[in-house]
Parts: sequence; structure tokens; C-alpha cells
Amino acid sequence: MPKMNGVDLAIAIRKTYPAAQIFLFSGQAGISEILLEGRKQGYEFELIAKPIHPGKLIERIKQR
Repeated sequence: MPKMNGVDLAIAIRKTYPAAQIFLFSGQAGISEILLEGRKQGYEFELIAKPIHPGKLIERIKQR
């Protein structure tokens, strides 16, 4: 995404749909800094490391 990162997109979605439950997926170690920036703005998102087995993802979704 050329103009925003995943956390920026998640924040935009949450502003429009406050009850939306959002998972963020990343294969990059540096994502924690981006998540911290979201927290400073009052938003908390769950980060799931890639790769993830589809069965594990379904289990995690059902926990919500």
C-alpha cells in the first residue's frame, strides 16, 4: 500500500466501524514500532505472525 501501512488502514477501518475485530498479519520483525504508534493513538490490534497454518487461524478467529 503506497500511502499507508497496515496499522494505518486498521485505524481507518476502526474509526468507521468501531466494533470491527481486526487481526494484523506480518512476517516482519519491525512491525512492533508501527503497532506502538497505533497504541499511542488509542488503538490496539492483535498481531499474527506469518506464516500461519489455516487451521490455527480458524481456531484463533473462533476464540473471538
